[in-house]
Amino acid sequence: MTDHHVDQGGGAAIVELLVDMERRAWRAAEMLPVLHEHASNWDGLIYRLGGYSIATPLDEVAEILDHMPVLTPVPGVSFWVAGIANVRGNILPVIDLEGFFLDAPIERSRRTRVLIVQDDGGQIGLMVNDVGGMRHFPLETRADADPVPAPLTAYVDSMFKGEQENYLILSLRALASSAEFQMAAV
Repeated sequence: MTDHHVDQGGGAAIVELLVDMERRAWRAAEMLPVLHEHASNWDGLIYRLGGYSIATPLDEVAEILDHMPVLTPVPGVSFWVAGIANVRGNILPVIDLEGFFLDAPIERSRRTRVLIVQDDGGQIGLMVNDVGGMRHFPLETRADADPVPAPLTAYVDSMFKGEQENYLILSLRALASSAEFQMAAV
């Protein structure tokens, strides 16, 4: 490294110093690894819904609760409305997603999670099992979902083909805004 001295009155010396620093920075940058962006991926959250492998767009899930909140039952609603929960001072309706789609209550375990989805009316909690985390799917592996299981047809139109299993793409926003979902009263 060279030692640069700047005289008191010389702006030219400062400019020369800055030019030299820039030249050295560019030389050093040439040796750095290059980050290649892969915009050809779709980001989703994967989980199980009954026997189905599901992927939901990552931007549709606001939060994942890693513990089951205390649920207060609500009288006069469908069995798939698990109850309401107080989550950090906010009242959150919690829906049993397997109950809604598959007409059978979810088997709660220590792997049961609550996905928090933001919709026009506020937040909704959706109980699911076996959240596998975030996954990046190459767009070229997206295909029409055929056949789509009957209970999911209104909310699934495509899937990602994986090496070991396929993931149905389920839109939780479309679900939350559907009339069938919003009619929880019995």
